[in-house]
Amino acid sequence: MNRSFLLLGVLNMLCVSQLLAFDPNPLENEILNGPVKHVYEVSVKGDLCKKDGAKLLDRCLKKQSYEENIYDSAGILIENGRYNNHLTEYLQVWEPTESSPYVFHGVQLDSRRKVLGDVHEFVAYNPNGTRLQEVHMKGTAVLIQDRYEYNADDKLVAHYLTQGDNHEFLTEAYTYDSLGRLTEYRSFFRPDTLSFGHTFHYTDSVVTQRSFYRKAEYNDDAPYTLYFLSAEGRVIKELQYNHGVIDLEIVYNYFDKYGNWTDKTLIFHGRDSQILRLGDLDVVRRDATMRIYTEASVSRRLRLIEYRE
Repeated sequence: MNRSFLLLGVLNMLCVSQLLAFDPNPLENEILNGPVKHVYEVSVKGDLCKKDGAKLLDRCLKKQSYEENIYDSAGILIENGRYNNHLTEYLQVWEPTESSPYVFHGVQLDSRRKVLGDVHEFVAYNPNGTRLQEVHMKGTAVLIQDRYEYNADDKLVAHYLTQGDNHEFLTEAYTYDSLGRLTEYRSFFRPDTLSFGHTFHYTDSVVTQRSFYRKAEYNDDAPYTLYFLSAEGRVIKELQYNHGVIDLEIVYNYFDKYGNWTDKTLIFHGRDSQILRLGDLDVVRRDATMRIYTEASVSRRLRLIEYRE
């Protein structure tokens, strides 16, 4: 095997978590548009923070747990950190390698920005910024490799996985319609063995995502999600159902000029249920006659996005 190709593969495997663009469902508004340079994200309760960027930084980032992402001029994520009161909880950085401008080496750092342990990764990109291959390593040993394939429209159609010395197998598959919209997603946990998947059905104002599973008996009451669209086709509300009852409601309150959300509300709905106490075991059962209601929990997720001019 060509040594440069092997290095490319190793480099690609290490950055599995770098980009948001590989979410199996693009309707969840996690793909960033525009020349993004810097992103802060923070979860808050109530009206602790305002939508204004300066107030978000002053009133939230100083005292809240938050996540910070930094991108280079090509839109490649080069730093991801989680902080609490500005103390480092997790920090990973990626730097370009000498072998290619499309290959990055990633390591985890401690609070003093020193390399932490010997687990690292390499990731290789296509010239258009999509991921081509990833290699996750411990020292010089390859742990996991990921490889990605795209169609003529640069949409992801297949994700292949190799674990250790095992053979590569298809772990994710994507299908699109003639308009380039995702119509089906499938996930496999071993060769030729389906784990679960989703189908997507589109109208002008609502998209329905329905889940399906390897075992047919689970499909009669499978979860589903409704995505409500604005006149521009942007998802502005999301309802996630489980057993016919809303589990989670997401409302996108604000978008910026590039169409990226900056403020969203998450409502985790309470459940009607009967709780039976059996020793130390709690058994929750739905019942039409006797119910205990748990109130919904509301939180907000805010993003401050800085762009390259």
